[in-house]
Amino acid sequence: DGQNDGLNIHHNHITQNGAMTGGSGGVSLFTGADGYQVTDNYICGNFSSGTGGGVGHHGLSDGGLIARNRILFNQTFNQAVGSNSAGGGIAVEDIPPVAGGLGLGTGAVTIDANLIQGNLAGSSDGGGIYLAFVDGQNADTAPNPIRITNNMVVNNVTGLAGAISIQDALDVSIVHNTITRNDSTATAGDAFTGGGTSVSTPQPAGIVSRAHSTDLATLLGAPGFSDPEIINNIIRHNRSFYWDVNALIGPITGTPIGGLLPDAASPVFNDLAVLGIAGSLNPMSSVLTDTTGYDGSNMAFDPIFVQPYFNGNSLLTTIPENTTPLTTAAAVDEGGNFIDVRFGPLTPVGDYHLLGGSPAVDAGANVSGLGIAALATDFDADTRDLADPDVGADEV
Repeated sequence: DGQNDGLNIHHNHITQNGAMTGGSGGVSLFTGADGYQVTDNYICGNFSSGTGGGVGHHGLSDGGLIARNRILFNQTFNQAVGSNSAGGGIAVEDIPPVAGGLGLGTGAVTIDANLIQGNLAGSSDGGGIYLAFVDGQNADTAPNPIRITNNMVVNNVTGLAGAISIQDALDVSIVHNTITRNDSTATAGDAFTGGGTSVSTPQPAGIVSRAHSTDLATLLGAPGFSDPEIINNIIRHNRSFYWDVNALIGPITGTPIGGLLPDAASPVFNDLAVLGIAGSLNPMSSVLTDTTGYDGSNMAFDPIFVQPYFNGNSLLTTIPENTTPLTTAAAVDEGGNFIDVRFGPLTPVGDYHLLGGSPAVDAGANVSGLGIAALATDFDADTRDLADPDVGADEV
């Protein structure tokens, strides 16, 4: 226990820091920081070869709050095969015991009203938010509540799956978030089946839930997956790519460097998925790219943002069109995962507030009975009409 209860990290400019082992790039919180608050910070351009490019919660710290931060353009990347370098923006995870088995979990955490934009988990899951091993030895009796509310999770990139990735977390609520224009590139080593390096398997890009770990499934008595409560979110136009060594040939010592397919001019959107076990996520009263097969309360329409954009190549400094592709480069001097994704613009542009005429206005379900205090206000701390709310993070 680090005995750091009540930490208050606020109103800081945290940029261009790095962590090579065991921590996060910008802010790292380890076991024993109960009741911490990380609020109103500008966390930009930090790097970690572990988990959490911007903010990392590692181990058991109950009652944490990560709120109202701008978490922009942070990165995780590790070329070692099988390494875990997840959570480009935020990572919340327990540290499994060295001897194996279940740990104690993370404790309760609220992630509220953050702008999580343009982060990159280059060789693993969760370009925006990564949740793992949240529940441990007490999962069957007292799972740890994770509340993800009022966030704009936009334009993040993951080398594997999910702008938001969830595993071993039994009590997760994802309510009133805007999760859009995120990309999965399937360039992480685990996206290449059978250990090959030629063509990867496309991965989902929006919200992903993975099968329970073997230890948690044993405790619960059956296999399963994290099944979060998903209400009143915009989960739309999250693009799924795959990598082909023959897609683009470039002269780096005569080695093909490959590229991403399908072309961004005809994107494949993949917003919600369960991986590693049969199952599906169940959004309600949310705006999706395609509502087929989901609860009838969901909607498919353009929510009409003020100024949205899709990621493009790394040379861009202005808002790109949908037809501008991301680029990849090969790190030929090292082994393992050799594909590094580059994209732009790496500058704070875009605006994912709703315009006044948006069909998302007043289209949400009544959330007054959920008992989540953070829902009383929106991304901008404006009062939300809980009985007749707008869908997404912004209440017009």
